[in-house]
Amino acid sequence: MTDISLDDSGPPWYDKDENGRIDVLAIPKRLRTHPEIQRRGIVLAEPPKPGSVYSTSTLHDPQYAVKILRSETEERKIYEMLLVDIRNSHNHTLPAELTETGYPLLIMPRLWNYRTLHRGNEWSLYETLGYLLQVVEGVEYLHRLHIAHLDLCTGNILVSGPEDEPYHEGIVAYKIFIIDFDSAQRFKLGPGVQPAIQLPPSQTRPPNGLKHFDPYSWDVYCTGHVLNHIMLVSVHGL
Repeated sequence: MTDISLDDSGPPWYDKDENGRIDVLAIPKRLRTHPEIQRRGIVLAEPPKPGSVYSTSTLHDPQYAVKILRSETEERKIYEMLLVDIRNSHNHTLPAELTETGYPLLIMPRLWNYRTLHRGNEWSLYETLGYLLQVVEGVEYLHRLHIAHLDLCTGNILVSGPEDEPYHEGIVAYKIFIIDFDSAQRFKLGPGVQPAIQLPPSQTRPPNGLKHFDPYSWDVYCTGHVLNHIMLVSVHGL
């Protein structure tokens, strides 16, 4: 197995197999031997997002996910700002740690998408309203800091279960967390006064093929899609 990433290069990180082909399922040697991964004794076993996000096995606790940060984005700076205020109840950032040694990594608890919590069962009205409120609260908190996520979608909304509390500090059962600030940007101007920007690639399709949007309004539009999906899941137990 050969590591094909350069020492200072960002993701994606891959290894090549003995035949010289990229092995997208393998844990890259560069990540396995990263000083912070070794110091913590984290054994990565799965690639939720091959090339950039790897996680420990679901068979052993505590479970972690590790993201290889891209230096050309604002993600690290935004996480630094959000993690300082992690105890704020309105802050729905996933408690995590930014590494200081070696290439920058984000080490965080491995949680699950909200769809897995009540799979096959209808949610109570109280549960549904609680999740809806938390998503809106989390987005509002970001906007107060002039941060637009710009890629809010169902895949970037996680929730903690009771089994996660004993293993990770700052994790409370049934709390919604917003992840993946790859596309996020911080602006000088806040909601209502920030001009439109060219939208980065997003998992939500813009209406009418629009390519420019007020970034905060775009977040609200995407949040609407997330809330609609939560409502569908709550009723049908998808």
